[in-house]
Amino acid sequence: MGRSDLTPLTRVDILILTASALLGAVLALATDREYVVTHGQNFSAVNPHRQLPVRLQLHRHTMIRVAHDGSAALTVLGIGLTLVAFRPRSDDGRPRRKGPGDVAAALTTALALAFAVRWAFEAVIRPPTPPLAPNGAFPLGVYLNLYGYWVEARPQITAAVTGAWSVLALLGFWRRDAGRSDRLGRRLGAAWFALWGVQGVVYVLAWY
Repeated sequence: MGRSDLTPLTRVDILILTASALLGAVLALATDREYVVTHGQNFSAVNPHRQLPVRLQLHRHTMIRVAHDGSAALTVLGIGLTLVAFRPRSDDGRPRRKGPGDVAAALTTALALAFAVRWAFEAVIRPPTPPLAPNGAFPLGVYLNLYGYWVEARPQITAAVTGAWSVLALLGFWRRDAGRSDRLGRRLGAAWFALWGVQGVVYVLAWY
């Protein structure tokens, strides 16, 4: 159900979102490649002593990759949505009201950047040592431990969005779509919940 009163996206907005989607795809590919040649090489997905059928256990490796690659793509897209939602506009001089989707995008950006600053600082003082991998296997020849970054960032971002949306709903501030970017932000938040569900499937496949 579209509504004509939604604040439309400008050409600049579309350019920002397109660039963030492309950069997110690049980061997702880098994350996937790094994981496959490091943790994935030593991955043992099958345990005959578990109750789940072997064909299901084999999907654990794929689900882990989906969770991490998806986290990379959503994070960069969230940054793009934040720029679109909060950038200055010259429409009528009045700031556009913000909705839950804008909040989800802002939280994604804030937490991702906070983790990135700490991650970069730790990488400088204690460079990560990669597992054995073929020469040239890492993007740009550098191992960044993106796997470890998403392991920490994904649950924190999802929990922050969950908490913020719960507070908005309980206090009665949950409003209709505030604009196109807000609508996209709501889908961003829902996608974080979906990735949290994927992580739950990984735990089931690992332990059941």
